[in-house]
Amino acid sequence: MYTYSTARQCPVCDSENRRLRYTYQYLGVVRLEITKCLSCGTYYVLRPLEEEFLSKYYDAYYEIDGPVQNDPLTIARYTISAEKRRHTFLANLPFEFDHWGAWLDVGCGSGLMLKNMGILFEQPMGIELSGSSAKFATSTLGMKVKHGVLEDDSFQQASFDLITFFDVLEHAINPKHLLLVASKLLKPDGWVLITTGNLHSFSRTISGKYWRYFTPLQHLTYFHLDALIMVLESCNFHNFKAYSSTREDIHPVIPLVNILKAKAIYNEIHALEEARLAQALGKSEGETLLQQTPDNAKIYHARRRSFYKMNQ
Repeated sequence: MYTYSTARQCPVCDSENRRLRYTYQYLGVVRLEITKCLSCGTYYVLRPLEEEFLSKYYDAYYEIDGPVQNDPLTIARYTISAEKRRHTFLANLPFEFDHWGAWLDVGCGSGLMLKNMGILFEQPMGIELSGSSAKFATSTLGMKVKHGVLEDDSFQQASFDLITFFDVLEHAINPKHLLLVASKLLKPDGWVLITTGNLHSFSRTISGKYWRYFTPLQHLTYFHLDALIMVLESCNFHNFKAYSSTREDIHPVIPLVNILKAKAIYNEIHALEEARLAQALGKSEGETLLQQTPDNAKIYHARRRSFYKMNQ
C-alpha cells in the first residue's frame, strides 16, 4: 500500500511560501501536486509517495521499460544512451580534471552507464534503489553495485575521486541532504558531476504542464540554473561550473518536433507511469488497473508506426 510523505518545504531554500501550479492524477487513486516556491522559483512535489513504496515503483520502472527484461532491443537502446552520455561527459570535463581512481555513480539504474564509463576508472562503483536493477548490474553486467540509497549506506568518508548524479538529483526527497552526504564521501580534491532537467528551458516554457520532465511519481524537484547553484553553495561545494545545455546541440529539428508533439509524448510517458504504478501496487490493488494501461510493447509499436509515417 502506498502512503504520502509529509508536506515538504522548498528543497532549495526551505521556504514554505508556495503556490500550486499543476495537479496530476494516476489510475484514479494517486494525486500529486507540483508547487512553485515563491521565494526562489523552484518547482517541487509537495507530498511525494513515501520512499519505501518508491523502491517498489523503481523495480517496476526497470522491469517494464528497462534492460532487466534482458530484451535485446531495450538493452541496445539503453547502451546507445549510455554511449552518448559518456561522450558528453568527456567533452565537458574541465581541463584540470585528472581523477580516474574511485568513481561512485549514484542511482546507477541497470548499470549500463557504469559499465560504459567504468573502463576509464580504476574502481567504478554504483548504488541503486531498485533491487532488480542492482541485481542485473551485478549478476549480468558484472559491475560492483550496492542496493540502497546513498544516505543510508556506510561508504568510507573521503574515498571517491568522482561522484556522479546522472539525472538523479530530481528523484531525491531531500536533495540537499543527498549532496551533503556526497560531499563527505569525496576526497579533498574530488569532483561531483550533476545532470538534471532545466525548469527554465525553452521546451518547458513552451510545453507547460506537458513538459516531459513533469513526472511527479519519480521527479520530485525541478531545478533552474540559479536554484542548482544555490543548492551547491549551501552544501559547501566550490570551484564549480554550472551551465545549461540543450538538445539543439545535437540536432536542431528534434526539440521542435518534441515541443509540437509535447502532449502526445507526455501521454505516452504518463501511460508508462501508470503501468509502473499499477505493478508496484501489486495484485491486490493494481492488477485490474494494470490491465487498463497499455503495455510497453504497444506504446513503442505506436511510436515506431508514427515515425515511419513521418518518413514515408
